[in-house]
Amino acid sequence: MKIKRLLKLTLVVITAITLLYAFSLSTSAVVVEGTCESDPVFGDGLTWTFDSESGVLEIKGEGALIEYDNDYLNQRPPWYSYGSQIKEVILPEGLKKFNYTAFTTLKNCEKVTVDEDNPVYYTDGNCVIEKATETLVWYCGTELVPTIPSSVTIIGEGAFYKKNISAITIPKNVIKIEDYAFYECEGLRYVTFTSKNISSIGKCAFSMCKKLEHINVPDSVTYIGESAFYYCRRLSKFQIPPNLTVITKSMLDCTTITEITIPEKVQIIKEEAFRGTDLKTVKILNDDLILEKGAFIYCYYLEKINLPANLTIIPESCFVRCTALKSIDIPESVTTIEQYAFAENPSISLTIPKNVSKINLSSFYGFTNIPKVSEDNPYFRSGKNCIIDIENKSVLTGGIGCVIPNDGSVTSIGYQAFLESGIQEIVLPDSIISIENEAFKNCYDLETIVLSKNLEEIGSGAFYNCKSLKRIEIPNSVKTIGESAFSYCTLLESVTLPNRLTEIPAYTFNSCVQLKQINIPLRVTKINASAFYNCKNLESIELPPNITCIEKKAFEHCQSLKSIVLPSTLNYIGTSAFRNVPSLRYIVFNSYPEYFAMDAVAQDDNTDLTILINSEELAKDFAYCPFFKTRAIDNV
Repeated sequence: MKIKRLLKLTLVVITAITLLYAFSLSTSAVVVEGTCESDPVFGDGLTWTFDSESGVLEIKGEGALIEYDNDYLNQRPPWYSYGSQIKEVILPEGLKKFNYTAFTTLKNCEKVTVDEDNPVYYTDGNCVIEKATETLVWYCGTELVPTIPSSVTIIGEGAFYKKNISAITIPKNVIKIEDYAFYECEGLRYVTFTSKNISSIGKCAFSMCKKLEHINVPDSVTYIGESAFYYCRRLSKFQIPPNLTVITKSMLDCTTITEITIPEKVQIIKEEAFRGTDLKTVKILNDDLILEKGAFIYCYYLEKINLPANLTIIPESCFVRCTALKSIDIPESVTTIEQYAFAENPSISLTIPKNVSKINLSSFYGFTNIPKVSEDNPYFRSGKNCIIDIENKSVLTGGIGCVIPNDGSVTSIGYQAFLESGIQEIVLPDSIISIENEAFKNCYDLETIVLSKNLEEIGSGAFYNCKSLKRIEIPNSVKTIGESAFSYCTLLESVTLPNRLTEIPAYTFNSCVQLKQINIPLRVTKINASAFYNCKNLESIELPPNITCIEKKAFEHCQSLKSIVLPSTLNYIGTSAFRNVPSLRYIVFNSYPEYFAMDAVAQDDNTDLTILINSEELAKDFAYCPFFKTRAIDNV
């Protein structure tokens, strides 16, 4: 009996396991189908079916595959979520136009078949090929070293897009490699050309092939597209084909090549062509070659380069942060040096030749030693560690140790002339009548400056963020001061303002947190927006008797200000003019302003503020507010 029971129990268990297995198979095997977006010009449309059991994706119908973008949820192909499960793709007789973007996520696909009656495409091995042009439009396979059919003449756009391959041989009949053909084939290490007739390599053709070590580009190539070898970080050697005429934008960007010869037929090096490479030596053979913006930007290891003998313009950002470049000969033909051309190369030695007539003020940004100017240059001349613009009588740029000529030949400090220069002190001769906008901006170490006795104008942001400046005496000759002139001078304690000033511009002393007191000249009639915003240590301020306007936020966050008397001429007080001044105990009004923003004196953490005013009407306006007290008084 026990044996029979045991046999029955065993039979039941086996039956149950069999049923569960069959059930799991039936539930895991899924067949899904749908329609594909298709251009009606090419037919009635395409449909698709995917069988998860066989791993087969079959496209049916008549039409064209559209372009998809897998980075966007609503632009992905309809079979996107099954990409890793698809092992085989079957394409119909009616497929009129192929697009590789439909299949870029099929990492495990091993086989592709095109209906033999399709008039446009056929398959050879795991390659889909366009009949009319013998263009390989898609490789479907998992071989690390795939074979391109010998019949192929063009490797089409995205044909090997993101494929896991390690080496490829380009057969002899190939005449063209199109855009993105081998884009982001991260395992690709070796590319060998047997073709001697190839003429062009398209945009981003080998971009992001991070392990690419070797590629022998044939001499027949006359064009290589933008970013063709972008971020091929292991590509340390590259020979530019002798018939190439253009080095395109970002062509070798971020490669590790250390030396390059630019052939004689190359006419132009485009924007950022060699950006961030490990270049040490560059040899240019064409004396008429033209450089574009940022051609060698961030080439940190560049030590030697010969500029073309007939070069006329050194373009914007051409040699930014080429910090290993200690010297460079600028040809006599050069007439223009554009902005940031040599920026952030503190150790480089330059001489500006005689024909240079235009130098952008930021051309030598970050220099410790300002370049010398040739003595026979009629446009610029050298001062002590500065360059003088002869026609405009201005300091174009200057650095540490600058001494401005005191012979009357200089009347202004130019726009951003000392921007972030690192100077600690400077004396402006009495011939200087203007300091232009941002002239000393971000001179973090500037502690002492002696201004010209004849100075008339201080531009906007002239001393912006001069964090070490403690005091400055502005002569009475100054008529105007620009906005933000002393903003963020966080150590500024004392300022003498000129008596000819008629208004305090916006943000003039914004966040001058050490400023304790200041005398406003008698002629001032207006204090503009945020003029003293966040002057945390400002304890007292005496407003002149003729002031008419205090703009918004003028004294907001002046945390140490205890009292203020507003003159009877005041007719405008803007929004938050005295907001959040926690130490403020009294504001004395001598009249009722024509405009008085109701939050002008609002305090978040100050319930002790008392408004003293000789107007009963205005006192009533404040009666509803619980944050401060109001008291009407006579004859303030």
